[in-house]
Amino acid sequence: MKTPKDANAPWSSEALKAVLALESSPGTPGEPTPLHWLPRIALLSGMRLNEICSLEAVDIQEADGVRYFNIPAGKTESSVRVVPIHSSLQAFVELCPPSGFLFPNLTPGGPDRKRSWYIGRDFGRSTKQIEG
Repeated sequence: MKTPKDANAPWSSEALKAVLALESSPGTPGEPTPLHWLPRIALLSGMRLNEICSLEAVDIQEADGVRYFNIPAGKTESSVRVVPIHSSLQAFVELCPPSGFLFPNLTPGGPDRKRSWYIGRDFGRSTKQIEG
């Protein structure tokens, strides 16, 4: 269990800007760039990394004119939910492939073969440089 001393401190505004600038290319149709979109989706939705990496095209749904991510499974029972898609993520939705995973180039890894394993490791290495 983490103690308050070990807990991650929130990023400053400058550090957050640096994180969002890690990858400037949003990607191409059918292949959104993970390091560009993952921090933005997490920031605007509150979703966990593995939830985002596990999203498929069928998980983008719409009701009453509102697009949302349908989270069919997760870490806990309360993880099953719908998350409205922020208007700032419209460009992401337009880049998503019409079927399959939203980030098709992510390779599962680690002992539990999560789609977020390698990108999480890479993101952690990149943010260590930002944090100092």
